[in-house]
Amino acid sequence: MTLFPAAEAISRVADPLHWTGEKQGLLVAAAREMAVFHREHSPEIRFLYDRHRFDPATLQAEDDLARIPSLGVTAMKYYLLTSLPPEQAVLKLTSSGTRGQKTQIWFDAASLDRVQMMLETLWRQEGLISQEPTSYLMMIYDPEEAKDLGIAFSLKNQQRFAPAAETWYAIRKNPQGAWEFNARRTLEQLQSFCRAGRPIRISGIPSFIHDLLGHLQESGPVVLPPQSYLLTGGGWKAADDKKVPREFFREEASRLLGIPPERIRDGYGM
Repeated sequence: MTLFPAAEAISRVADPLHWTGEKQGLLVAAAREMAVFHREHSPEIRFLYDRHRFDPATLQAEDDLARIPSLGVTAMKYYLLTSLPPEQAVLKLTSSGTRGQKTQIWFDAASLDRVQMMLETLWRQEGLISQEPTSYLMMIYDPEEAKDLGIAFSLKNQQRFAPAAETWYAIRKNPQGAWEFNARRTLEQLQSFCRAGRPIRISGIPSFIHDLLGHLQESGPVVLPPQSYLLTGGGWKAADDKKVPREFFREEASRLLGIPPERIRDGYGM
């Protein structure tokens, strides 16, 4: 028997972007379940709730959710906040720490299962699940070297939505141990994928993809095979000074990759 029946239900609803009164009720109940549990099992959350005189039992309507005391992400950069014994953690992820401290998030098995189910439901609704073998050009850190880096896990996790025929990770460590984008090898791999003719999914952090587009600007555009996608995820991070407007990015990517704009998707925060 699950500890969180409402959370289990809301993470498995069909058509999640179509909001109904029933789903609204499930969301409130799930938030109440979680707030009560964290108050009872996390001294830090209990302290936060008590300081704001917040009682999770008072969460009865969607508007009430705004009263949940917020926990600033800065706190999560300096403190590991958990509500279960450490031995129950099955996945430990960190942020990239591009501005110094890293945020840590630990998942137990049930929490990870709920997250995975919500992600699968959204991808299915967006038409992004395929059974066709696919070539992946991953514009992220090689997870074999990145280990517990959250963005590396998240984007590698996307490969379960279309079977991977080939995979190339563009950001790897050089002999000095620093992360490096090898543009020449990545362009060669992209051209090889195009010649193979399978659908290609270019997936990664926008700033890295924008770097790739800059090199294509010089070497010449390519044409991705039919059913290919460009999937961005994560912010611009330390490259915020190079950030370009979303529409410019989409137009540039469509032109240089020979891909329709509707097959360029952003999953930031998904």
